[in-house]
Amino acid sequence: MIISAPGKIVLWGEYAVLAGAPAAVMAIDRYASCALKARSMFSSFVAYGFLTPGLSTPERVVPSVPVTGLFVAVLKEMGYAKLPTHLDCLMDTSAFYSSGTKMGLGSSAALCCSIYSGLCQALEHEPRWHEALRAHRRWQGGGGSGLDIAASWHGGFIRYQQETATPTPWPKDWRFAIIFTGKSASTPGQVARFSEWDSDEKKNRLDALCHASENLFDDANLDNLRDYTLQLRALDRAGNLNIFTQEHERLATIARDLKMVYKPCGAGGGDIGIAITETPELLQTFCTQAAQAGFTALDTEIAPHGIQTRESAN
Repeated sequence: MIISAPGKIVLWGEYAVLAGAPAAVMAIDRYASCALKARSMFSSFVAYGFLTPGLSTPERVVPSVPVTGLFVAVLKEMGYAKLPTHLDCLMDTSAFYSSGTKMGLGSSAALCCSIYSGLCQALEHEPRWHEALRAHRRWQGGGGSGLDIAASWHGGFIRYQQETATPTPWPKDWRFAIIFTGKSASTPGQVARFSEWDSDEKKNRLDALCHASENLFDDANLDNLRDYTLQLRALDRAGNLNIFTQEHERLATIARDLKMVYKPCGAGGGDIGIAITETPELLQTFCTQAAQAGFTALDTEIAPHGIQTRESAN
């Protein structure tokens, strides 16, 4: 069987979600997959996208090496010290890379959900998304809001707050383009920098960001999104967080000249941003100018479903 799960982008609420405020998260139609097949003697683990040597072992206690680390974390969280049977496991996150560079679309969360769901089916284990969340945290060494797991699990467009995911309607008339800056960022590194920031100004800036995120759920209009982006920028500057890199600033300038809104998605520092307008013609102009400046607009849409399973052809 082949189990797939979508990636995600954060539309708004990054950093605010760490303080208990809601975040808007969109699952996107870039999928990680895990193909599982029972074997009699050896287990094998192969990964595409994440470049690492494969592993073949006659043991049912799987060593935690790069290609199996996430798999082992999931297995342990489910309460298994070893495989109940040998497996062929083929993991694929290649849709989350551009010319070998990871784009920051939630590949590890999507892969975690697909591995977990596959093992639940293989082991007749009741699936619970909070267990997948704990497995992902185990693999990451703890921390994180869990919004990426929630998006991969549920799909669609969700409001996420304090480990509760609620489907929410897409803002009326909004058109978007997701842009890859060309540079990867480390989300754990960005979040660690934010956590280590200690000043009186931090609370004030974060409170303002949380308020702006709440306002968007009350009224999702471009003026409120513009205000949220300004508050995110103020937080960035106050904490020297490097959310708005030079690449994001260049894209923001293109959008501003077109009377559009542009913001980084997630922890920032590179990776992905999104441009939003209510005018389709302006969106096309933005994408053309972004391409001329050397950036890539991704061909992607909202993924309406979360985890899905299909039978393998082989």
